[in-house]
Amino acid sequence: MREGKKIYFVNTVTLVDRLKKAFVERHLEKTIRFYKSLDLLIIDELGYLPLDTEGAKLFFEVVSQKYEQGSIILTSNRSFTE
Repeated sequence: MREGKKIYFVNTVTLVDRLKKAFVERHLEKTIRFYKSLDLLIIDELGYLPLDTEGAKLFFEVVSQKYEQGSIILTSNRSFTE
């Protein structure tokens, strides 16, 4: 936390793995609430490894809900020409 702001950094694969685990353990809503509560969520390495359908849906759920509250930074080492 910096200057009273809640900031969290996570790579995409770790985020999706945590979301899948939360879904299986039936606490997905609580996990998504955590990410929504942050002032800034930084998601690294987007596109480095492909996401399966389930992972992509869970990732989209977090991004779409977070979009309404706070900020997101997505980073990738992939170029736009690929």
